[in-house]
Amino acid sequence: MLTDRLLVAMEEAGLQMRPAWGYVIRALHAEALPLARLAELLGVTKQAAQQTVDDMEAAGLLERNADPGDGRRKVLTLTSSGRRVRAVALGVSDALEQEIGSSGAKALRRALLGMVERHGDLTHVQAGRSRALW
Repeated sequence: MLTDRLLVAMEEAGLQMRPAWGYVIRALHAEALPLARLAELLGVTKQAAQQTVDDMEAAGLLERNADPGDGRRKVLTLTSSGRRVRAVALGVSDALEQEIGSSGAKALRRALLGMVERHGDLTHVQAGRSRALW
């Protein structure tokens, strides 16, 4: 349900988006990262991260820039469209929370965290690290 609503909202905003890209947007929203660090945060190989980065770059959601601390490597940053994707997603999430109410949102969060805990990734969620599901 949430994924469907997110995709509709992205389409209405004129933004290209795939569900798996959300992990990358989450990882890059606060800081630019080199590809190797992004892959580590996502729990995937550099090759898998590279393919996703290539697709997102083609969609205009991120770009590669010279690392200010080391001109030999590149860092990945969100473009204005990438930041818009995040803003639209947060808006959809807020709207859904309003629809189900505060107590419903808290119950849903507890249920989701319980599922994550049973599958072994709760530490990553609590630390705010992105984890890919592919």
